[in-house]
Amino acid sequence: KRDQLSWFYSFRDQRLGPQAQMLDERNVPGAIFRTSLQNHTLKTNYQINQNNSLSFMGMTSRKRYDRGGRGPNAYLYTFDSVGEQWTLTYVQKGEWQRTIGTHATFQAAVAGENYDAPYRIHPGSEPQTPVRDLGAVQTVRGSWTGDNPGLTTGGLFRDSSRKWQYDGVLNYFTAAHNIKTSYGVIWVDRRSVQRGPQASPGQVRGVVLYTRNGVPDQFQTQNTPFNYQSSMWQNYFYFQDKWQVTRKLVANLGVRWDRYLSHYPAQGNDGIGAFAV
Repeated sequence: KRDQLSWFYSFRDQRLGPQAQMLDERNVPGAIFRTSLQNHTLKTNYQINQNNSLSFMGMTSRKRYDRGGRGPNAYLYTFDSVGEQWTLTYVQKGEWQRTIGTHATFQAAVAGENYDAPYRIHPGSEPQTPVRDLGAVQTVRGSWTGDNPGLTTGGLFRDSSRKWQYDGVLNYFTAAHNIKTSYGVIWVDRRSVQRGPQASPGQVRGVVLYTRNGVPDQFQTQNTPFNYQSSMWQNYFYFQDKWQVTRKLVANLGVRWDRYLSHYPAQGNDGIGAFAV
């Protein structure tokens, strides 16, 4: 058989809108937490001739959190309540398959897994000077989009990751042996940007004020934004054999070698404090 093309495509759109039943510090019910998920999937297979074929699989996924609780009182909510997450994920794999004679096959493939997940200021949110009260009175949750109470203040950030894999696999089989050997390379790169708390107009960015029972007690300075990146190369090789020693005895033999090379490129901290570089 030759010149045969088959394909499959699907699309999924899912939307949810549950309403939070918890009350904020003004005893007002939470807003609707809107979430949408969209998936596109494509699979293709092309039979070039009797011994060669190509295949491809790809999927994209978009996930969006459209949180409520925004407006002039957004600082009363946690970060998850008012931030906007827009995540794009995509997975793909392409493969060439070849039959070699009557006892061997070979596959060469490239695959990738990637995502980008930014947390943004939701349109309509208003900045508030981050304030934390350590006393018995109510705790005001700071940051432009709101955050959790405590001595650590987060804020807007963005995470992304890329992973690519390249490999070749050779299979050889006889009546007594099923041999498989492969060599591959994997590259992984992860990045993150932490932007920290945002300030109201006219206020200094990256400063969190702590009070105790309404009286100023201390303040915290964050040197944001802070950029983080880590990468890794992996090389691997393996050899395995499923050996039919006798009719009732099977031996699974194999060996594998892996080499990891991880590194941290020059990091960045172009913030506003004394430790900014």
